[in-house]
Amino acid sequence: MIFFKYSVILLLILILINCTPAGNSTGDIPMETISQPIPTPTAVPPTPTAVPPTPTAVPPTPTAVPPTPTAVPPTPTTVPPTPTTVPPTPTTVPPTPTTVPPTPTAVPPTPTAVPPTPTFTFGPLDSVYRGLYLKEYQSSERSTYFSEALSHELVIDLHNHISETAAILNSELKTSLAHYPDLYLIEDTESFDKVRKFLNIDSGGFQPAGFFISACNPTRVAIDRCYGGIYADLSTGDYSWQLRMVSHEYTHSYINKTLNERWEVLAIWLNEGLAQWIENKVVPHDGGYWARLAAEDDNLFPLSSLERVQDWNRRSGEDVNLQYSQAQMAVTYFIDEFGGPKLLELITNSTRSGSVDFSMRALIGIGYQEFQNNLTDWIKAN
Repeated sequence: MIFFKYSVILLLILILINCTPAGNSTGDIPMETISQPIPTPTAVPPTPTAVPPTPTAVPPTPTAVPPTPTAVPPTPTTVPPTPTTVPPTPTTVPPTPTTVPPTPTAVPPTPTAVPPTPTFTFGPLDSVYRGLYLKEYQSSERSTYFSEALSHELVIDLHNHISETAAILNSELKTSLAHYPDLYLIEDTESFDKVRKFLNIDSGGFQPAGFFISACNPTRVAIDRCYGGIYADLSTGDYSWQLRMVSHEYTHSYINKTLNERWEVLAIWLNEGLAQWIENKVVPHDGGYWARLAAEDDNLFPLSSLERVQDWNRRSGEDVNLQYSQAQMAVTYFIDEFGGPKLLELITNSTRSGSVDFSMRALIGIGYQEFQNNLTDWIKAN
């Protein structure tokens, strides 16, 4: 190789000598021309030797990646404690509905009266037919007709209860109406329906526990029969309920007699309200419960919407409970505030004037709206 190099150099020198112009006798060769070809080939070999070390630096790069995902697992370990605080939250909800059961419990305490103990039986009694045969008990110039299966002590007790109810009304209203209608005591609903059918009683689509009809004065209630009196289905409740029902229906009959058989022209909240009021007198009970609930939410009926029998009979569900309860509270408030005699005046005057509002203004100096506002405040306070 060295030999080859020197041969090439020698050849180049000879070529240069032959090409030198004839005027040049010194034989000198410029150093730049000779030295440039030699360094060029000697610098090339080191170039590829520097390339191999370059890829050796790449492998360390991916070794730093694995540690990155190792930090992720600890993150979800803090999540489980979060839902552990949720279970205690619903534990405060169950106590809320426990306030609802007391609602119906206000009605059961009503039965406080004890029925009479059977100790004797009547002698031979006459029978009458009212769709079925009933026995007739007579006392104090009036009769009580009853199903033969009923105890005679109960018959006497409810018979006398008419007089007791009349005495309470006359005392409170400061009047002396002598009104003692006949009483019909029926043992069960099936028998009661036979009596209703016989009398052509239209209940308006519901099953009544009792009713009254005028004697020999046919109305829309009794179309072609006039066996007047109070009729009670005793299977609809216990003894306390039976006392209340007889007093309630008697009060309707009492009002009808006071108005000369014209009870239908009276605002029904006054009629039903007084009947509910007398119930509470003979057997104390919480008849104002539904009215208090409605008053708290300002959801009482306008009294003007409780005047017509048609509107009254059209309501259903809790509205029925509310209208009876509100009527009782309205009459109770009126009696407490203005007295029983004023209530009797309102009953009689409003049927003549045709307007409860007008009669109220004339008798107590305030109209319907102010009376209703005062009533609502009174119910909330009681």
